[in-house]
Formats: sequence, C-alpha cells, structure tokens
Amino acid sequence: TYLYHLSAPCSPTLIILVLDDRITGRQTQLNIPVNGHLPLAPADHLPTPAATPALEAGQRSPHIWDYPARPAAQRLVFGPGLVTFSETRVFAAHQSVRIVEGSRVELVPGTSLIFHGPVHMIGSSSEPIVITSTTSKEAFGGLALRGPATAGSRFEHVRIERGSLVGDGKKQPIDGVIYPSFLNLYDTEDITISAAHFSQISSAEDVIHATYVKNLQLHEIDIERAPTDGVDLEFTDGDVRGLRIRGAGDDCLDLMGAQI
Repeated sequence: TYLYHLSAPCSPTLIILVLDDRITGRQTQLNIPVNGHLPLAPADHLPTPAATPALEAGQRSPHIWDYPARPAAQRLVFGPGLVTFSETRVFAAHQSVRIVEGSRVELVPGTSLIFHGPVHMIGSSSEPIVITSTTSKEAFGGLALRGPATAGSRFEHVRIERGSLVGDGKKQPIDGVIYPSFLNLYDTEDITISAAHFSQISSAEDVIHATYVKNLQLHEIDIERAPTDGVDLEFTDGDVRGLRIRGAGDDCLDLMGAQI
C-alpha cells in the first residue's frame, strides 16, 4: 500500500493518477475520489493495492545503466561587450549562465531567454549590464527562470528596456508553458534582484511575476511605466526593499498568498 499527499492552493475537481510500471512497461490509470465523490471508473476496473507485477519470460527489472546519463554540468559565459541573441534561447537545467559586468545584451524583436538552470547577471554601478532590443521600434520578448535548478540566481546592477513578454509578445507557449509577464520566476528559491531598472516594457501583464518562490530578494528596484502591474507575487516569500514604481497601469505591488 502506498500513501500519497497532494497539496494544492485550491481544491481540485478531479485527480487522475497514472502508474507507470517500469518493469512490465504497463500503465494503470486511477481516478481518485475528490471531496467524497466516488471515482468515475467502476471499482472492479481498479487494481488492488496488493497487486504484484508479473514478469514474462525474457523480461527483467531495469538497472541504472538502462537510463540515459545526466548531461554534465556546463558553464556558459557571455560578454563583456555586445552579446546578440537572434532567436529564443532555452538554457537547460545543467547549464549555468553568467553575463559579466559591462555587457550589452541585445535581442531581436520577439526573442526571449528562458533559464532552467542558474543565471548570474552581475554588473556594477560603473559598468551595469544592459538588456535591450536590437531596434528602438520593436520590443524583444521576455525572461523566465523556471524550476528548482535556477535556485541562487542573481540579477545585480542591470538596466532592462524595450521588453514585452515571453513568446513573441503574444503569450505563445514555450515548451508547453505560457509566460504572461516580462520577468517570470516560477518554482524556485533564493533569487536576488537588486539595483535593477526596468523601462519601456510593453504588452506584459506584469513586469516582475513570481509564483511559488522561496526567499525572493527584491532590493532597489526601479520600474517606469508598467503596462499593468509592476510586481506581482503569488505564494512567494522573501524581502522587498527600495521598490520604486512610476506609472503602473494597475497595481504597483500585487500580493496573493505572499509573505513579505
């Protein structure tokens, strides 16, 4: 018998558990009762908790070497000077990205950067990192940090202008995920953004949007003319200091289930 604990911010209407048997290659679907309602499938269609997988002649249990090896850690460094991205770039969880001080990062209109691993953009007061579009007439896309491997990422002394949102500015999904804001922080922890200036951001619902982030540090953030919300924090905890937002279309700071 296996016990599972499911936690969600709101009550689900249906839970479907798919059991993938790595030994026999079979799958079993369980429809789980919610709020006392019976499963949609009849009880006789569900396996008993004590069911034991049966191996046929020639089958064996999988070994660790049967699975693909994890890719080796990779460290990518960009800059100093001009760095140009001509298409959307998705960095994998094993890739650590560093953009050095004094770099000027230019993205073609609609182009975005998505990080599944740690990213460090650390400039200085005398040599900030600038992120902008390749043209003054059209905005580039957006930025996203998603997943536990991005923990510890830092943005310091950065100036970001003429961005919109991930997905060519039209809420198009990337790897099945829609990012509605300019800087999207999802399911991560220990993220620091300090001495950062955002301006001329268009189309995005929020300039900074964090969901399920632990220990988020927002220090000395300056946002000019947010299209909707300046900062939107959902189910996030951390510290916010020195936040300056001018000309927001809606809320300067929107909190939902956040502890700040």
